[in-house]
Order: sequence, then C-alpha cells, then structure tokens
Amino acid sequence: MPNILTNLIDNQTVKYGDKEVFRHKNSIDGDWIITSWTQFKQQVEAIACAMETLGLNPQENIAVFSSNRPEILISDYAAYANRAVPVSIYSTSSTGQVEYIINDSKSRILFVGNAEQYKIARSIINKCPSIMLIVTFDNVTRDADDESTMTFAQMLNLGNNASDDCKNEVKKRQAEAKEDDIATIIYTSGTTGEPKGAVLPHSCFDAVMEIHKERLTTLSDEDTSVCFLPLSHIFEKAWSSFCMFMGMRFAINYDTKNVQQTLKEFRPTCMCSVPRFWEKVYTGINEKI
Repeated sequence: MPNILTNLIDNQTVKYGDKEVFRHKNSIDGDWIITSWTQFKQQVEAIACAMETLGLNPQENIAVFSSNRPEILISDYAAYANRAVPVSIYSTSSTGQVEYIINDSKSRILFVGNAEQYKIARSIINKCPSIMLIVTFDNVTRDADDESTMTFAQMLNLGNNASDDCKNEVKKRQAEAKEDDIATIIYTSGTTGEPKGAVLPHSCFDAVMEIHKERLTTLSDEDTSVCFLPLSHIFEKAWSSFCMFMGMRFAINYDTKNVQQTLKEFRPTCMCSVPRFWEKVYTGINEKI
C-alpha cells in the first residue's frame, strides 16, 4: 500500500478540488485567508521541485524552526514528495538547542519563521556544515554578508519554474516511496541530557491514520478543527495530518494567546488538546465569575 502522507495531497485534491483545506489569519488586517486543496497541492509541488533543484536527495533531512503557519505543512509535504525527512524544532528553542539538532540530524535546508529565528540561524550557520540553505517564511531583512538565504516566496518561484526533468524526478521519488522510509524525526526536550531524535517511519503514520478513522466513527469531512498546539510536537503534527486525511477543514492558530478568539470565530467541532490548556480555560472562567 502506498504511503498515506506521500500521496495524501494528490488523492484529496482529486476528491475535494477547490474546497477549503485550512485557513490562517492575515497578519496585517486579521482577515482569514482560505487555502483550497488545489492551491495547497500547487504550493507543495512547487516547493518539492525547488527542493530537488537545490540538490536535496531522498532520505536527507530538512529542519523547520518556526511557530505554527501554513508554510510548515507545505514544507513537510514537499519533503514527503521527495522522500526527504522534516525535522521539527520548537520555535522557542535556544541557539544551542537549534545548533545541536541541526548538527545531530545533519539537516540540509533550514526553514525559519521570523526575524528572531533568522538571527539564530545566521549565528550558527558556520557551525553547521550540513546546511546548504536557509529559507525564511517572513520577508526578513537579511545580513549584508548573507549569501545562503532565500525567502519562501523565492523558493516557490524557483519551483514554479522547474524543468520537466525536475518534475519527473519528484514524481519518480514519490512513486518509489516505501513504508519503512523515515517520515519525520521529533526531538525530545533534552531535560535529562541532550535532546534525542525519535525516528518515525511512514508505516507509523499509515497505521495511525487508518486506526483513528476506524475508531473515531463520529468524525467526517463535515467536521472542523483548530491547529493550535505546536506543529513541532508530534501530537499536533499527526492530528493535522489526520484532519487532512479525513478531509476536515481546520484553522491554523499562529499565537497560543489568541486561541480562545480563534475558537469563537471558527467554532471547531473537534480538536486535539492537552490538559494544561483546559486548566487555563477553567481558571479564566472562574476568574470572570
């Protein structure tokens, strides 16, 4: 059976086309921006082709150092199309933690979210010999001597102008994907020593998607969810993939401080969460009472 994550975008675009897959808020005016399955597929294919053009090989690693945003999902699924491996780094990680994870995973491309994360990436670039490129999600002001960075928009443009040979190579890699290919590496917090990378093959996600569909019988593509836990955490990463697997629309919440406002506006029918969130909600309600 083909890997679910490797082929998920293609399969769901055939089924849902121009229907919404997720939405996120415009940082300028706060309006919701809706992304359809068709648009998502186009973005994933462009970044996948850009990765191949830049020399990323199957089962090589990329690192993603950012808070929640659509570009994380696009980068992850572009990596799957190349049989490459996304390595998640928490957006609040220290310089030392980022350096350690990149060197331990030997990641080839480092995606960063904002100016603060770009600054950390630049401070360690000479200590991380595996990195061939930094890609910024935000259009940050680059250092004057920076010759190893491009914006996500530039990477999209590179992929959109890819040759037929490049596109065919990505399709070939996608077709050759195996269930024992590594899907992702999730690093522990490192509270008891150096962080350790948990290696998860695609077979894990194949099993999780199917068993959740079998057991969560009340869920369908009529349901909606909110992505608010960090996509660098396996709980939210897997849940968001399950939402897409089920065809459920979801809203990507950028800042955890705004999650209650997002819940009011989007009104999800289901979501994944942790006890600490509900403790905060309970405390907040009691304070208002």
